[in-house]
Amino acid sequence: MAFLKSWLHGRVDTAIRDSVDSKDVVEAVYRELFEDYATVLRFAWFGSVLFQVAEARRQGVRPGFIPGWRGVAPEMVKRVLREELRVTKKDGKDTVTAGIDDVVSRVTGRLGTFIPAVQRQMVGDSMNVSVADVEKVNQHREQYGHPLTGFVEDAQNTKTPLGRVFSENKDLRDEFERMKRDWRESVKASPDGMLRSDDDGLDDEDLEILGKQQRALYEAEIDLGMRESMPEGTNKDFAYRNVAWARVAVGSYTCGFCLMLCSRGAIYRSDTVLSAKNRARKGGTQFEGRWNLNAYHEHCDCMMVPVFSWRKFAGKEVMDGARKLWKQFSKDVKNKNGEWGNGALTASWFSEWLKAHPEQVAEMPTFDLGKGRPRK
Repeated sequence: MAFLKSWLHGRVDTAIRDSVDSKDVVEAVYRELFEDYATVLRFAWFGSVLFQVAEARRQGVRPGFIPGWRGVAPEMVKRVLREELRVTKKDGKDTVTAGIDDVVSRVTGRLGTFIPAVQRQMVGDSMNVSVADVEKVNQHREQYGHPLTGFVEDAQNTKTPLGRVFSENKDLRDEFERMKRDWRESVKASPDGMLRSDDDGLDDEDLEILGKQQRALYEAEIDLGMRESMPEGTNKDFAYRNVAWARVAVGSYTCGFCLMLCSRGAIYRSDTVLSAKNRARKGGTQFEGRWNLNAYHEHCDCMMVPVFSWRKFAGKEVMDGARKLWKQFSKDVKNKNGEWGNGALTASWFSEWLKAHPEQVAEMPTFDLGKGRPRK
């Protein structure tokens, strides 16, 4: 969702320039910016939910648990503003000591890191949830409704903060309408999904709780006009959860280390698919990636995708391509011991091998971030 960061940059720029002469700059910027920023994060949650729902259906299964948006803490936003505006008091009035462009860039950068954080939190919550937690969520939604229904209704109501922001920005409205169209198409393409093949040892009560959660999504889609009727099925049929995560290389270039990790396939947990946990635990350098703050290297743009079926998932063609390259590298290491790392199957030597074989790298599909499809 690069457009969200671009839009956020514009709103931060306007808020700071409008507030720079205020007596309390931090408070003034906060008041002008907070609703817009909350909209950005809530939109990021919505987009991440729809991606996971569409991906499950594309893989031929039911989407499973849909976690709600956790919200944004006002004090967190104020803390970022205090730290990055760096105001000083002069004659009882706040003064921004740095150049406005620099301040805008810093504030946008800090606030922007929470956009992928919200998306990661959503996909993590969807998998790392107990049946007891799902039951509590079901009880809440019976009283207050499904969060997807709430998002769409708020977006269309100009009396809500979300609706006001949408009404004032055509780019957000257009993106919202595009996402709804894609959502509707995913329902048409797979109206019922496939049935579970096992129950993970769940008892009848657990199956009823998880089945109720899945039906709540279908009910929300019916309320929003996305589908006409409730699919048929037992509680066991509806109680589906993703089984693992895969790391998918994005873009035309990926380093050898990341391709090596991608080639391993759907073997990761949500907390290990993108994050270098061991390095962080040992106090090593933490790098900021495109999607997380504890990446394997600076500016890493590899994605995490939920895997519901081992045979078909978003980016599988990319994973297969990476695996093919790694296998050929391994074969060359064995056949030409001494030329490629003295027989060492390491990421550094894999990177050197990739540079020496551009024709094979060119055959590997790349991942289309916009559509979740591979392309040549």
